Amino acid sequence: MCNIFFVLLTKEWPWESYKTKAAQKKIKKGHLPIIREDLRKSDNSIVKVFLIAMEKCYITNPKDRAKASEILEFFNVALANIDNPSYIPKWTS
Repeated sequence: MCNIFFVLLTKEWPWESYKTKAAQKKIKKGHLPIIREDLRKSDNSIVKVFLIAMEKCYITNPKDRAKASEILEFFNVALANIDNPSYIPKWTS
């Protein structure tokens, strides 16, 4: 799920600049794909929603990682509030 969010946000595949073995080593060590700074610092609510969802999906411990149903609920709340200029997306689970 995170890789899909990454592609939608960046228009790139995570780890595409790495050979498979090198990418696997990084992933096993807990490294995350690099997200451009302009996206990380964006004030755009949609970008923020994707960044938060990705952060919750990339958690390595399965017990702590967001479930698909939690991501869906997060997106539903965000979508319901996206036209509100003062809306700040937050994870509540």
